[in-house]
Amino acid sequence: MAYVYIHRRKTDGLVFYVGKGTGRRKDKRGRSRSTWWNSVVNKHGYTIEVLRDGMSDQEAYDMEAKVIKKYRRLNMPLVNMNEGGKGNTSGGLQSEFPELYPGYYNTVYDLKNALPEWWHNRGGS
Repeated sequence: MAYVYIHRRKTDGLVFYVGKGTGRRKDKRGRSRSTWWNSVVNKHGYTIEVLRDGMSDQEAYDMEAKVIKKYRRLNMPLVNMNEGGKGNTSGGLQSEFPELYPGYYNTVYDLKNALPEWWHNRGGS
């Protein structure tokens, strides 16, 4: 059975990730997560909250997409790289063309902070 979960920043309780999983997916760290997710966790720590358990995969995919949409409308600084739902993988068009996806980067500040440190230290413009 599948579930939908959120990760909150430990420092202020803000939701920064929405996911769908089975088994221990909600607990996974490190290489199974994006660099952006790991940066938030390293800076703020995180807590896990399961929103609903015991669903079919399709129900969980549908709920994940709805929850992501809800938090993006509230301008939560989500690190999700897509809009959720079945068939999505990290990255995709949303990360290649963020200007086409309102709410993907909520502010210029979010975009600048999403870039890796080597980008900021590369020199030049």
